[in-house]
Amino acid sequence: MVIKSSEVQWLTRHTMDPLGEVFRYENRIFRIINDEKREYVIDLFNKGIMKEMIEKGFFVNTWINEDVRIEGRENSLVLEHSVVPHLSVRYEWSVNMFIELRTMIARFSIWLLQHGYELLDCHAWNVAFIGCKPIYMDLGSIVPSNSCGLTGWRIFKNEWVDRLRWIEQQRMDDKLFRALNFSGMVLQSENISGLIGSHKAKIEDIIEYRLYDNSIKSPRKIIEFAANTCRNILKIDNEKTNKYKIRRYRKYAEFKRIQCKDGMRSSYSDQGVEGKQIINDERFSFYVSLIKNLKEKDNIKTSFEIAGNAGLLSQLLLEHDIVEHACVSDYDVKAIDNGFLRCRDNENVKKKISFAVIDIMSTIENITNISYQRYKSDIVIALAVTNHLILTQNVKLSVIVDILERYTKKYVVVEFMPLGLWAGDDENCPPIPKWYTFEWFLDGLKTKFDIVVVEQISKNRICVLGQRK
Repeated sequence: MVIKSSEVQWLTRHTMDPLGEVFRYENRIFRIINDEKREYVIDLFNKGIMKEMIEKGFFVNTWINEDVRIEGRENSLVLEHSVVPHLSVRYEWSVNMFIELRTMIARFSIWLLQHGYELLDCHAWNVAFIGCKPIYMDLGSIVPSNSCGLTGWRIFKNEWVDRLRWIEQQRMDDKLFRALNFSGMVLQSENISGLIGSHKAKIEDIIEYRLYDNSIKSPRKIIEFAANTCRNILKIDNEKTNKYKIRRYRKYAEFKRIQCKDGMRSSYSDQGVEGKQIINDERFSFYVSLIKNLKEKDNIKTSFEIAGNAGLLSQLLLEHDIVEHACVSDYDVKAIDNGFLRCRDNENVKKKISFAVIDIMSTIENITNISYQRYKSDIVIALAVTNHLILTQNVKLSVIVDILERYTKKYVVVEFMPLGLWAGDDENCPPIPKWYTFEWFLDGLKTKFDIVVVEQISKNRICVLGQRK
């Protein structure tokens, strides 16, 4: 198959990747290898390096595709990578999702150094989650060890260590941490070090870099002479440098959960971390049965849950084999963090459930459009969401219905709460607006959906199942 260059979506044309360019074609991901790197890449396969790092779960599944060629470069080597579904991005990660990624990169770096390679460019855009499992995606980051000094370690420290120091030192909450990882708000290493690093730590870093990175040259002859003298006395060679890097990475090669200061927090954000919830709750049982029956009538494979009790219902759908993959989103960072922590070690669901911090009411158009594309699923579950948006945020029902339609391929499950935000006789509860009626709610849904099921499951919860028109 010869593909015209004009027919593909180039993903790395804005960068100077010495290994080759990555492109998308018909929902498949390929990398065309530069001719001068052909033997290097083939060697990775022949030595078994590629096979082993894929089998160990470090790297996305990759193989040589001899049936695909690019017009004008028919003799070039072409690799194909497995597509990562529901690809989350850095500003959608919670704090402990970030730590999980850091742990994987540290372990991967140690393994590579032990095999004669290392990661040059381990920034956050080169990693992803398959479910709750972190994975590395950029082959161009893998280079022969000792070919980049301490550049790889410096990038790791900037991207994955220094950013978390604010959290570890309790200087900011999870909301600000997420903002720090947002595209366009990423600080450079020198800025981060200046804000959080002690003078002693900075001096130690400078000394270590001078000793273990020969690529660093000082314009001052006396400093360069002193550094060379120390390297000679200590007999620092490539082997010692590699051991130094391994020691530094090993410090971060074990997952250590961080309890950060509260950022955004809802009434359910503490649910699910230890998995002690009563999963046979009547409400959950109703929705499990409803979606199970729907699957038997229509081929429901994927679900997208919005602000749903840290993903408890999504977890149940997976454990009962009702869906093949579930995405859980919430604007509450703490809820996403707790759902992720609950599921990351659950063998039954960890590769099939994804978590992402998403504000469905975001007004940043390019971000929301990309979010619709990545998380669009067969069924959208938005239970105790619409009443909060309508009664506390004054969001128009038409806007909510439009968002639900854009996320779903087939169905939507929503709840109407006739008593408003709270049930009971609390005198402090605000009065329910006269226009806030079930008929008004149903008429709004009918603009985009055909109503399939209406059932009152409790005093203050009416379930509505709609099918996209």
